[in-house]
This record gives sequence, C-alpha cells and structure tokens, in this order.
Amino acid sequence: MCIQNTLMFSFYLFAGYGHGSPKTEEGQIICVLYALIGIPFTGWLLSVVGDFYHSRFHVIWSFLERVIRKHLSKHLCRPCAVVIILLACYFFLLIIPAFVFMFLEGWSFHIAHYYSFITLTTIGFGDYVAATAEVLNEEWKEMLYEICLVIWYTFGLGYLSIIITGIGRKEKKIARKIGLEIKQRSQKIDLQLDELRKRRTMRKGKDKPVEVYKCEENDNTIFTMSGQSGNMVL
Repeated sequence: MCIQNTLMFSFYLFAGYGHGSPKTEEGQIICVLYALIGIPFTGWLLSVVGDFYHSRFHVIWSFLERVIRKHLSKHLCRPCAVVIILLACYFFLLIIPAFVFMFLEGWSFHIAHYYSFITLTTIGFGDYVAATAEVLNEEWKEMLYEICLVIWYTFGLGYLSIIITGIGRKEKKIARKIGLEIKQRSQKIDLQLDELRKRRTMRKGKDKPVEVYKCEENDNTIFTMSGQSGNMVL
C-alpha cells in the first residue's frame, strides 16, 4: 500500500467508510492498535479546532450583533446572528465542497451535497467516495486533492464538535437551573412541614384537659389548675 492510499485509509477509518478495510490478520491487529491511539488524538485535534472556531465565532458574533442592532430590535439580534452564522458555515462546508465534487468527481449536485453531509456527520455509508477523480491525471494533483479532503474533513468535524458542545452546555445550564428550582422548592416544602408540625404541637398543648390537684398545707386547701389559660393556684 503506497503512502497515498495509506493517507486516505486513515481518513476513511475515522469517516466510517467501509469500502476499504484490512484483509490480513496482521493488518486488522494494527488497525485496532492504530484506532486506540488515533481516536483520542483525533478528539484532541477536534477540540483544538473547536477552540479555534469558538474564538473566531465570538468575534464574528460581536460584529454581527453591532450591525444588526442598527436595523433591528435588541430581541432579534441573537436569533438573526445565529441564523447568519449557521448559513455561512453551511455554505462554506457543504455547498462549496459540493460544487468542487461536481467538477472533480463528475457527480450531480444532489449526490455531491449528499456525500458532503454524510461525510461531515460521520455517518459514512461508503456508497459514494471521493478521491477517485479522473480529471486529476497526475499523482501530485491527486495527493494535493486528498490532503485538501483531509483538511476539509477535519475543519468540518471541528464545526460539528462546536455544535455538539454548544448543545451540551445548554443542556447543562438547563439541568442546573432545574436542579436549583427543585432544591428551592424542596426547602420551601420542608419549611412548610416544620411550620405545620409546630402548629400541631401548639394545638395539642392548648387542647390539654384541665387537671385539678388538691393538697393541704397548714390547714389551708390549695388547688392547682392547669389548662388553656396556664396555671392557677388558689
């Protein structure tokens, strides 16, 4: 297997395509070991690309909000900025590559767009595979094309990781908010239960029957009464 095929096999391994696979037992073992090392490294690489996207998106986000506020209300700034960023990323990561694949691979726009989406979402059916362009009749052009494919795939997965991370952060905020509300309500219920217990105890004390104690001291009769009004000595 030449370097060019090895590079594309590494790309297809993480893309999930099944059209190329190791046939020998040694190759399968090496593939497992390579995946054990390569998958964590790919995750680290995607986190670096995600941080790059995050810093750039923050700058673009601030710029878009300043521009949109001049024309629309404050409440519409964030939704409009989100839509513009999503459409821009969709255009650069899916639409433009689809036109490139149309020219180089000879596909229709539907198939090229389908391939771009299936690849970047890591579904990877393998029914359509790039890097088989007949237009590129020289080896260095094919090598450059394949390197561009790997770069496109890496940045596309970085964008996908940004979306997944954003959804995860949003869910964590919602879960934290729900947990705080549940804790506050449980504390409120505990306080109400304590208040009810105190009132019940006070009512039991007030409803205590009157008891009369009689004793004699120096030939004088002393009566002790206890009840709702407290204690009385006669």
